[in-house]
Amino acid sequence: SPAGRLDLSTQDVAYSNLMDGYVTPGAADSSSLYDRVTRSGMGRMPPSPSSPLSSTQVANIESWIADGAMP
Repeated sequence: SPAGRLDLSTQDVAYSNLMDGYVTPGAADSSSLYDRVTRSGMGRMPPSPSSPLSSTQVANIESWIADGAMP
């Protein structure tokens, strides 16, 4: 199991794990994943300040969740 408990090792495993409490389909603002990639400080993903997600990547995550988070 990964250190952060979110296993993203394969596409199927990642999707299953994201749907298990990290993503609220249709509601980015209620999704833990979106919260973690947009927050600053403790709990931010990815944790390294030297490798933050780009604004395009964050927007893609937001759109994917808003559109129903389909695989």
